[in-house]
Amino acid sequence: AFQFRSPAYVKYAGSSVPGLLNAERMSEFWLRYAYGHDYLKVNHLDLLAGKHLTEEWLNSKEASYVDVKHLPQKLREGYATSANSVPNVTLSTFVKPVFLNPLFSPLLADDEKIRGSPSTYMLTAEFDPLRDDGFYMTKRLREMNVAVEHRHFTGMDHGYLSVFSYQNSVKAVTEICNYLDKSL
Repeated sequence: AFQFRSPAYVKYAGSSVPGLLNAERMSEFWLRYAYGHDYLKVNHLDLLAGKHLTEEWLNSKEASYVDVKHLPQKLREGYATSANSVPNVTLSTFVKPVFLNPLFSPLLADDEKIRGSPSTYMLTAEFDPLRDDGFYMTKRLREMNVAVEHRHFTGMDHGYLSVFSYQNSVKAVTEICNYLDKSL
């Protein structure tokens, strides 16, 4: 929940998204997770427009964790190099204590905490606004020498694991079970 400008958020916005979860819905979910019933204090579309991104945010250490250069070249299409709007300092001040909190957004934890993370199985899906976050977290974990097994499924959407008629769903669940079996 840092900047909402990654290629996946840009590409999977609107109603033409192949799947149930689009960028608009995900940004609203972030607000619901962060503020519960008070989530309506923030217009989720303002987040997608980057109105919370002040110069302080964009030049922060945390911004380096969500740099498009950490994504495979083929996934960089659609990256928004700058916010489409004038920064709203009030909005930034309101969301910053939650959105930059590592308990809310583990990707933003300090190096020591990341180094202490357990071995990790990371699963990402192509048609998912959260896809890039999985790649960003995988990169951070590997930089801190944490063992990561990252599996990316092309052609799948955010909720595909729950659709057992998808061949890739059964395959992914089997891989997850095998990973847990060998890791625990």
